Amino acid sequence: MAFEEEVAHWVQSEPVSAIAFAKQASEEAIPAGYQVGAPMHGSVWKVLAQAGDRVEARQVLLIIEAMKMEVVVLAPVSGMVHSMRCKAGQAVSAGDILAVIRG
Repeated sequence: MAFEEEVAHWVQSEPVSAIAFAKQASEEAIPAGYQVGAPMHGSVWKVLAQAGDRVEARQVLLIIEAMKMEVVVLAPVSGMVHSMRCKAGQAVSAGDILAVIRG
């Protein structure tokens, strides 16, 4: 229960790095869908969406952890998750494609 409350808190407080990255990702649309990239180096801590899920813009897709800091990765647009290209525990680099969303 505490985890859901923490996620809700972060979504409401609009962490600057996650919001800025979601806006940038939404501007980089490709014909196959919107690519959602990693905003920083770290490890995928928790994946909250799966392929086939319908998501709303700014919905939390996953959480990346780096140096005991958690960064939420938001859906830049509403649509269906076409693919999740990461899993919990996976190391990612800034810019790695984590998910593709189709409108």
